[in-house]
Amino acid sequence: MAPERTDHPPKNVFLAALLCLVLSPLLFPQGKGPEIRKTDDGISYVSTGVGKESRENLPSFPLKMVFSTKTSRYLANIETEIVPARGGKPTRIRSIGPWLLVDLPPGKYTVKATTSKGREVVKSFEIVKGRITKLNLVWNLSDEDI
Repeated sequence: MAPERTDHPPKNVFLAALLCLVLSPLLFPQGKGPEIRKTDDGISYVSTGVGKESRENLPSFPLKMVFSTKTSRYLANIETEIVPARGGKPTRIRSIGPWLLVDLPPGKYTVKATTSKGREVVKSFEIVKGRITKLNLVWNLSDEDI
């Protein structure tokens, strides 16, 4: 007599597949994204690069600054000072990468961004609740001047 043929996989194969599905996020965690830091005055920010891995899982902060030259070369190690238009204490952040995301409350601000060689760019902007403000801060520098 021939053994009975079944078209269904054994129950233990189904259980093993289910277990792999449930445990895979714990065994192989996805990237957490860049570290969220805080300034001395409690403002959250993320400084990151422009590569695909650096851009994964970024927070939705209302301000995104991108630092570059007129030749579209990204700049890093930029000192920023963000000053509220209504007065108050400036927020100072050193961006280690060319992207800086900052969790600012709604309002009008001015940012002064300075390269390691002391070249400045100043720009005014407004943060509106529910929107992301993108600032492209561009230095009129040649590649030799960086």
